[in-house]
Amino acid sequence: MRKLINLGCKLNQYEGRCLFERFSHIDDLLVVNTCCVTREAEVKSQKKFSRARRNFPNAYVIATGCACRLHPSEYAEANRVIDNVARNAFIKNAMPHPDKARYFLKIQDGCDMACTFCIVSKLRKRIESRTPQSIEHEIIHARSLGYNEVVLVGANIGLYGRELDIDLPGLLSEISKIDGSPRIRLSSVEPLFINQRLLRVLKEIPFCSHFHIPIQSADDSILKKMNRGYDVAYLSETINM
Repeated sequence: MRKLINLGCKLNQYEGRCLFERFSHIDDLLVVNTCCVTREAEVKSQKKFSRARRNFPNAYVIATGCACRLHPSEYAEANRVIDNVARNAFIKNAMPHPDKARYFLKIQDGCDMACTFCIVSKLRKRIESRTPQSIEHEIIHARSLGYNEVVLVGANIGLYGRELDIDLPGLLSEISKIDGSPRIRLSSVEPLFINQRLLRVLKEIPFCSHFHIPIQSADDSILKKMNRGYDVAYLSETINM
């Protein structure tokens, strides 16, 4: 029996799948990949973990994900707990074989924007971006598996490449050079990173014409309290653009 329980965002699902495949040598394996972006997600992660341990008492249990980093003691009964920092090192250069209709591809990790309501910048603060070459190589890998669509995911993909002297439009420009590239979809893009240059570059690739823009609020006072870095006028201008 080999089972992966994946909770949380697309980035977490990608990382969970990579970790699961890294332990392919264990026949009786249970990986519980947790999330804590909301209190509901924390509770659900703990319940999934407890239920899985009861249902599969003989399995080698690995607990991983954000909730393990936030509350490691709650997952101490696992055979092994692997938090996000250790997991990133463990799955470096991994290219998974997912079982979904779309191929999720991690391009970066980390966010330091410190929105007041969000725990991500506390658990995934360090910005780490993959090189364009490794991303292109994985896109070709996804195509070889028969995927017609690749979703670029990360903790905050707008911060891609900040430590590499490249940015998200620059990466997309490199992707445009791939012959026969699958369709490219972007996961959530913060309003601060949507600009004319990004839109111009997207015309050069087989892009799924869809944006998920997490605006959070359309009230200036709430946005200020949230430390979002923009106001309603900026949002309106960005969405109209």
